Amino acid sequence: MKYECGMMNHANDGRATYCAAHRLGFSFAEVMFAVVILGIGFIMVAAVFPVAIKQGQATSEESFAAAVARNGANYLAPLGQRNPRTLDPTGTRAVVPMLFGTDLLIEANNGELPPKASAVTGAPALTVPARGSLTSRGKLVAVGDPRIFDENPYFLRDMQRNDIAGDFIVPTDDRFAWVPLYRRDRTYINPTSGNLPIDDPRITYEDASVAQIVLFGVEVRNRTRFSNSGTFIDTPQFHANNQGKQYNLQPRPVAVRIQPETAYGGFDNSTYVLEVFSVTQLTTGQQRGGYPAGADYTRILNAAPNAMAEGSFVVISDDRIIRAPTASTPNAKVAGSLNGRIFRVGAQRTDLANPSPPTGGSTLWDLYPGYEFKPEAGANGVFNLTADATQFKDDIVAVGVSMTPPPSWYGTGIIGAQQTASAVEVEGTPANQGAVGLIIGRGLTEAYIANSAAGTTPQYEGLPMDVSVYTTVIKVK
Repeated sequence: MKYECGMMNHANDGRATYCAAHRLGFSFAEVMFAVVILGIGFIMVAAVFPVAIKQGQATSEESFAAAVARNGANYLAPLGQRNPRTLDPTGTRAVVPMLFGTDLLIEANNGELPPKASAVTGAPALTVPARGSLTSRGKLVAVGDPRIFDENPYFLRDMQRNDIAGDFIVPTDDRFAWVPLYRRDRTYINPTSGNLPIDDPRITYEDASVAQIVLFGVEVRNRTRFSNSGTFIDTPQFHANNQGKQYNLQPRPVAVRIQPETAYGGFDNSTYVLEVFSVTQLTTGQQRGGYPAGADYTRILNAAPNAMAEGSFVVISDDRIIRAPTASTPNAKVAGSLNGRIFRVGAQRTDLANPSPPTGGSTLWDLYPGYEFKPEAGANGVFNLTADATQFKDDIVAVGVSMTPPPSWYGTGIIGAQQTASAVEVEGTPANQGAVGLIIGRGLTEAYIANSAAGTTPQYEGLPMDVSVYTTVIKVK
């Protein structure tokens, strides 16, 4: 039977159909809806590309900076094996190794000479027991650190800078450089039958056979390249004493505290934050962390916290745990154990505040994932209990904060789910306690770098230059 084109009824199931000639197309609303969906999809796909490109670039830069830092370690290793240098050859003939001990306990202007004495500002004297020894963990210092003695004829800083500083910048790509730090322990030996202070001439010493080195891999952020000469000089200069001028490839010293956010009005006592402020507020013990006290350098120290930015690394130079003269206190067991520890800051915590901020104020920062601080068992290797004797309470539950007397946030000693007990003491009162940290952070402005005169305050801008940190141990003479 022949059907005309039109609606056809199916006798069995009642279905109706149209022939192809009369089949309808998409409506305008359907087309518009499809276009909108496709547009949203294209927008979402397009948004991925800038993020992926930026992430890829950041990963590439970080990988290259890490390789630069590792190459810096390869450069330093032979220097650690170099024969010691003789200073003042016509006088005392002080024989000084390139990477000498960095406890910086003995002031060089106070009777003792290098290399036993190497500090600009000495720490309170410790006692070495009769026919015994005292090992002092080294502070982490920069090459040519301002805390190191540098006066005629004992130019200890310049001795280091002369061999190292000029090679910070990568010759094949001057957008990148490396900044070295190191620490070396020292053991003082008392051969007499009576207790003696470490700066007594009868005390001998031995520096450790290995040194920890930490290297920042840095990338210029607010200019096109790093430079060793001309108008914009980025490496520390010889005989400048660094008392009036800050350089880009020179760590900035800051005071830091790391403790739970509950110390600053937060709610989680297992989440630690990092507080940053000026080293000039460390006014007890080894004042200012051992840094020079001149007016020009005070400007440098007060400006240093402004270099901090999200993503900056913070390396603990001196934990300032009191170095007790005997081993019967928890301090003696853990003093200096945080030196060389590496942290990285995340977002600034503007929702928190120090109820008693140091003079000049402070800023608070989250710790980057993978660089968090967690309570640690002390020298005895186990977490202690509140019922333990004080001399065993050596748990490390904060940085730059004394646990004697305990701060209000410490309470029962339970942090998260971990029971701890700590009587570790840090130099100073609660108002001026803190560890010394070293950062690179944001770059100096061109206006500041180009101004060769001392007496100006450093100004910082841009993203943090330190994109990686590498640490290892090398053998040294």
